[in-house]
Amino acid sequence: MRILLWSLAVLCCVQAASAQVHNVNGIPVDTLRVDRPPLDPPESRASSPLDPASLIPDPLRSRLFFMSSGQLMEPEQFSLETFDLFGLRGTYAFNDFMQVGFTAILPPFQGFPFHASGSAKIRLLGPTGGLAGLALGADFGYFFVRGTPSFRGTLQDMSLSATFGREAASGFVTAVYLPNGIPDSATFGVKYLLQVGASLPIGMTGKDRGLKFITEGWLGGTSIFDAHPTLAAVGLRSYGPAFVAELGAVFGPPCFDNCPDAGEGVVLYLLPYASATVFF
Repeated sequence: MRILLWSLAVLCCVQAASAQVHNVNGIPVDTLRVDRPPLDPPESRASSPLDPASLIPDPLRSRLFFMSSGQLMEPEQFSLETFDLFGLRGTYAFNDFMQVGFTAILPPFQGFPFHASGSAKIRLLGPTGGLAGLALGADFGYFFVRGTPSFRGTLQDMSLSATFGREAASGFVTAVYLPNGIPDSATFGVKYLLQVGASLPIGMTGKDRGLKFITEGWLGGTSIFDAHPTLAAVGLRSYGPAFVAELGAVFGPPCFDNCPDAGEGVVLYLLPYASATVFF
């Protein structure tokens, strides 16, 4: 009898084990597979400077060097900027529709301009297709070239600016009307400007800092038929969420007053350019 009971117990164990094996074999193969982590996780891959996922937004997208762009700063953001040794600029964006600013440029010596003005800029269009923004701007204030008559308390300029592209690469076009005009040599006066520019990210200098190449050029004259080069600039912009630094070179007319005859063409001078902008 004892042998019979042991035989029944062994038989029950064998049947139970067989049933478990059968159940396991009946489970779909996918449920038994252990997913391995990818060999090269996305966060560990080096990002291309032109990969949209790796690009850092530029807080100074509302301008290049001097020319306005078709975009505004972030809403409720204030920026304070120094450029070269003689310039100071402050800007505040109320919302994504309007921003205001103040600019002052001191004349270091005879023939250089002094400029103190308040500005307003409104967004006409936001991102649409290949258009990143369209904006209308104006400056009101005080401008003169040291040693020449002054223009006081009037509209200094109106501009219509468009930005094309995105963070990866942007192109800029601005048309400017200067009611009072500005002299840029003894031969030429400027009442209209056509400004073009571009920016291109070329890398990252830190976890939250980007580096881009920026350039702009100006054509101006008393009409579209006598347009001539008036200014050009090239340089680099290092930018992060709260601080932007720029370094470049500006090419412009050789003088603003008592200039020699420019019949053989406009000779350009070269000046270093540097600026620092803090955002609050």
